[in-house]
Amino acid sequence: ATIKAMPLVVITGQPCSGKSTVAAQLMQVLQARGIDTCNLVDEPSLHLFRNTAYKDVPSEKNTRALLKSTVERYIGRKEITILDSINNIKGFRYELWCIAKAAGTRYCMVHVDTPVEQCKAWNIARAGDKYSDAIFDDLACRYERPDARNRWDAPLFTIKPCLDQPPASPPQPVPTQVLVPPPQQ
Repeated sequence: ATIKAMPLVVITGQPCSGKSTVAAQLMQVLQARGIDTCNLVDEPSLHLFRNTAYKDVPSEKNTRALLKSTVERYIGRKEITILDSINNIKGFRYELWCIAKAAGTRYCMVHVDTPVEQCKAWNIARAGDKYSDAIFDDLACRYERPDARNRWDAPLFTIKPCLDQPPASPPQPVPTQVLVPPPQQ
């Protein structure tokens, strides 16, 4: 399994939609195929707690800056970088796309598309570090869905976890139509 340019994989979705499960499964698949050079960037790896990292605008801005700078350190041609975070702001996803482009690496977006009601139920049922109701509602309300027509959201792969099973069940990828933009002049 030889990959010429190690990509940046950005995972996005509502809070508690199953993004971390998808990231863990992706890492397992890559390792099973002999690709052991993966970096997972997420809030827990940076010692950030959900309610502290997203409690207000300055905290959320600092969280995004820390995630972005960590991606910038890891991105390159020697290892795959997986960003497992909400990535709810399209401007932030655009910045990540620019970082990948500047580094000469490939980029793809994985959207974990789970209905908000299910995400809320999974958040309530979660043991340990879960979002407060106010923070969950705020993040869910401000979530900007990826759109494959945007260069920074393409290629876009959509995963819809089963609603009758916990997020530990294997989600099935459903590639969306990818509109390839014309080459830049």
